[in-house]
Amino acid sequence: MKFTCFSAAVLMLIVPVFAGPWTEFAVSPSSENQERPDVFGRKIVWQQHVDGGEGGFDWDIMFVDLDAAEPVVINLTPYAHDQQNPAIHENRVVWQDNSWDDWDILMTDVSDPDLPIETFVAAYYDNQMNPAIYGNIVVWQDDSAGDIDIWAADVTDPDNPVEIGVALFEGDQQAPVIYGHTVVWQDDYYGDWDIWAADVSEPSGVIDSAVSMSVYDQENPSIWGNIVAWQENIEGDWQIWAADVSRPGLPVEFAVCQAASLQTNPSVGDNIIVWQDFRNGKDWDIWGYNLSTRREFRITDHAADQINPVISGKMVVWQDNRGGKWNIWAAELSGAAVAECVDRPAGDVNGDCVVNIADLAVIAANWLECGLDVPEACFEF
Repeated sequence: MKFTCFSAAVLMLIVPVFAGPWTEFAVSPSSENQERPDVFGRKIVWQQHVDGGEGGFDWDIMFVDLDAAEPVVINLTPYAHDQQNPAIHENRVVWQDNSWDDWDILMTDVSDPDLPIETFVAAYYDNQMNPAIYGNIVVWQDDSAGDIDIWAADVTDPDNPVEIGVALFEGDQQAPVIYGHTVVWQDDYYGDWDIWAADVSEPSGVIDSAVSMSVYDQENPSIWGNIVAWQENIEGDWQIWAADVSRPGLPVEFAVCQAASLQTNPSVGDNIIVWQDFRNGKDWDIWGYNLSTRREFRITDHAADQINPVISGKMVVWQDNRGGKWNIWAAELSGAAVAECVDRPAGDVNGDCVVNIADLAVIAANWLECGLDVPEACFEF
């Protein structure tokens, strides 16, 4: 079944706030709550609690392409009932939709944002939820069999999706994510939550393997390339861990962040892992980890909560309540924190892995300070 839905466009507003070497901005400031963002490149989707008139609110899926000549925010689902948990890859957006009394998975192509064409991916009895997408493969969790399983569909032909049973085991399999043909999820088959993966390149012979089977709970996985990240509950302290899964069946695990207090909801994108962090004991901030330099860095430090971060390349997007309502904020990371070289080239004094006029400015400033101040002000390049 295919149908065209009306799309409403609203001019996007950007309010910049300087927060270190990058600029944070509200993607579309609103008095309505905005939650659960996802990002691909500079295309952003989220769910928004929209006033449908006569005091009735429901969740709709919003979309904006920051690279458009005139970026506008578009409501992809301006109709009744709730649409939640959107995910995006290239020009395809998927979400869970309860328009038919249970949760189903729908998809739209935003190649022409003014005329999104919706198609059903999975619409059965009971609930299909938490979709993710990469290329032509959509994955989701499904409770039709009495417990929660992982399913996928090849949507090369959107009108005729070809379904794939990914993880149909006893117990629950939840929170699927995908990169290429690798699907990752959290699994309680053995009595606690572990991280598992499956190669779905051969739909008739899906091969699964363990990523992490620690005695602790591992939840909320994310994958990009050969890196899988998750949150791990070590004696009540949630930490961020990851594994290199370039050799399926032989994952190499490593700690990303073991700071005090809580770190949750990781997202991997290219060379960076981001997560929400409560180490200051007062509010949630967004932190990152550079996979090349193996160093962590803080992304946000506002005295409000920033949660549910996602990343694509250097673009980080999150949910932020600094204005009293949850709104979607973003920042494009730059500088030394996200540089991708392990060994800095000679002359790179600011640590961004390139030698340019910015390094000359640092050298000049230091030379002036060194000449006017005590010897301790000098440093060697």
